[in-house]
Amino acid sequence: MTKLNQTSDRVFPVATSTVYDGPATATTNHEHVGQAALGLARGAFSPFARVIAIRLSPIRRLGRLLVLHRLAVEAESRRLPRRADFFWREAIRHLESLWRDDAVWREAIAVQPVDSRSSGAALTADGFRQAVLCELFADTHWGFYQAHLGADADSGNRGFTHLDYLLQLATRISPLDGGRTGGLAIALRGFAATCLRQKRWDRAEKVASALIEQFGDSEEHQNLLATVIHHRAIDEMTNGDDEMAARQDAERMKAAAARLETLRARFGRNTLLFDLLAGIHFRRAVALANSGGLADALVAIQMAQAFNPALDGAVEARQKLIQLMNQLHEQTRALEARVAATANATLNDKGRQMVREAARGFGPVNAFIDSPEAARIVGDRRIAHGHAIWRSLRLSPTQASNEQVGAFYAALTAMLERAGGDAAKLEAAWDAAIQLRPEAATIDRAAALGWARRWIDGTVDQAADQTANDASEWPAETAAFELASSPRGRDGEPVLEWIFSADARWAKSACACAMVALCVVLILFERDYGDRSVRDAAFARLVEARAAGDYVRIMDAAETFLSSRLSVADVRESDVKAAYSEALVRWVTEDTPTDQAERRAARYRTLVLEPASGGSRQ
Repeated sequence: MTKLNQTSDRVFPVATSTVYDGPATATTNHEHVGQAALGLARGAFSPFARVIAIRLSPIRRLGRLLVLHRLAVEAESRRLPRRADFFWREAIRHLESLWRDDAVWREAIAVQPVDSRSSGAALTADGFRQAVLCELFADTHWGFYQAHLGADADSGNRGFTHLDYLLQLATRISPLDGGRTGGLAIALRGFAATCLRQKRWDRAEKVASALIEQFGDSEEHQNLLATVIHHRAIDEMTNGDDEMAARQDAERMKAAAARLETLRARFGRNTLLFDLLAGIHFRRAVALANSGGLADALVAIQMAQAFNPALDGAVEARQKLIQLMNQLHEQTRALEARVAATANATLNDKGRQMVREAARGFGPVNAFIDSPEAARIVGDRRIAHGHAIWRSLRLSPTQASNEQVGAFYAALTAMLERAGGDAAKLEAAWDAAIQLRPEAATIDRAAALGWARRWIDGTVDQAADQTANDASEWPAETAAFELASSPRGRDGEPVLEWIFSADARWAKSACACAMVALCVVLILFERDYGDRSVRDAAFARLVEARAAGDYVRIMDAAETFLSSRLSVADVRESDVKAAYSEALVRWVTEDTPTDQAERRAARYRTLVLEPASGGSRQ
């Protein structure tokens, strides 16, 4: 990867042999992207400015993006994965927020150095934006992917984390160019295959699904996802001996068949789906038979043969199931005869189950054979295989209709039946076949006969698909990074950056609420502590004055007590109010001056009688 031209006043530290020197520029038109990018990051960010950079001017926000990228690269190069992941996540989120803000990219171009603006091809805002995405972020992740992967093909390798970041760039922000997209698709297919081999089912399925949704539903991608579903279902079978385990296995196969049928509804021309469904139904038939469900097992084996008539072991399994059903009929007749001949005898649960299964007998499988579903499966299989042969022979038109393919497949089948395995009879057999299916007469005769000869010789792959596959690779100038041989520094998210980041947003909000609540409690506790001390002293004086019969001191102490309010109830409050009321009445009746009596009465009303001014803050 070509390095940026460095400026003397950059904010990034000087690179070592294990630390990245800057983003890449792959084209001569963007030779001055490096100077412009580093120019945006001039002037050291204070820690506080780094945190609030999103609220700064557009150019400072773009500079913040470069700082995040640099910190992520440094952490990755030093083998500090948690710290690197934090900065990668923040950088991608920041890039996503800036991507559609045209003002950011226009201003970035406007502040380029004069000499870089005047040299080479003019750099547009869109060109700079795309360069940042591809030559800075995408190439950086690809370089780390190569550096981490090495010879280690384990699905937990950190290099695959960078494939996830690349996928985020391509899906959340903007599509990559053709070469990078093709290279990423190839890498993801390899990753999914590694997960498949190591039985990392969830991750394999996630990657295979992403390939279909983001990189095209090619047959290779379809086959990868279908294979993951098929292998996972088989791997999760218990293969137990008891009926309960067999029923569970049958349910697993039923669920897997439903998922594969969903794929077949989308990709009806994929021949592998028919083979995988045949295998799933075959295993389901075995599990159903072991659980005692012979009638449903017969239906399952018939479905397996509908999906693939040449399935290994299917014919023998079907004959065995028919034999078991006939034996079950004999057993139930003998059992019912013994019960009828024995006084007060009844069938147990197992006997009743046998009778019910024998009563169903061959009814369900016969109903399936005559059903539209069976005919539809057979017809869909023929169409799918016809399309596969059509593509393998590169017949015209490339996108043939189902009617064209159906006629072609019927003509091929009739030709092979008439030839009876004799290559010398193929030409006459083809001529006779197209008499029956005139719509197939336009098919390339030589291609059809050539395929039939290879079929007879056993050298043809019936499901071969010659559809062009993207063989694009990542741009060759993107080099792998060098990594530290061991971690350098302490791993973990930077505290200040993490607090103001989008990570664990709800957890941090909950912690902030808890901190606020704790502060409120502490403030209330401190306040209550002082007020309670005042109340304790006032109550002691009230008790002393009450013993001495000093009404004025009683009222003074009660007013002091009730003026100090608490957050919780005080059990002494009712006694204080009663003593206050009694002392006020007795004091007023002792020729007290009117103005003093009114002042005391007003104070009493404020502290005792007015509901909104009670003694406690409850």
